[in-house]
Amino acid sequence: GLTQSASSSGTVTLKWNESKNADMYAVYKYNSKTKKYSKIKTTEKTSLKISQKAGSSVYYRVYAATKTEWGYVYSAVSSAILATAGPGKVTAKLENVGTGKVKISWRKVSGATDYQIFRKTSDGYVKVATVKAKYGSFTNISLKSKKEYTYRVRAIIQKNNLTAYGSYSDKLTIKTK
Repeated sequence: GLTQSASSSGTVTLKWNESKNADMYAVYKYNSKTKKYSKIKTTEKTSLKISQKAGSSVYYRVYAATKTEWGYVYSAVSSAILATAGPGKVTAKLENVGTGKVKISWRKVSGATDYQIFRKTSDGYVKVATVKAKYGSFTNISLKSKKEYTYRVRAIIQKNNLTAYGSYSDKLTIKTK
């Protein structure tokens, strides 16, 4: 029952089903250089947040362990899962490109498959577009003239039926022409 339940920029959260009579769980990470799994953490909980390089994917496994008078007895190992950490923070810029038009452009983030653009409204930030990674900008048109707008951008990775979200860019504010 091992799954990736969440991710953010540089982290993954693993979750697994509780094992009856387990006193603790041992989490193992695959090392692609040595081609072996090694224990990274033991916990009594059924979830664990792990730091991982932003945008990277790593295999994990979990064992349940029960303490006996002879030491710990480990269960069969879980199936391996490939967990993907959220991409890094986006660096973006904003410019006027005509009356009622602004262009948001950004530096590409390693591993990102898409970028989401959000604009601030009275109700908070609202997503205005999702742009494929091959593009490095988005032009927001039909805006009111001489009005101030604030934007944020974040990279996402869509992989293995999971979406990993990166951190939002700094706020970008501009007054339209």
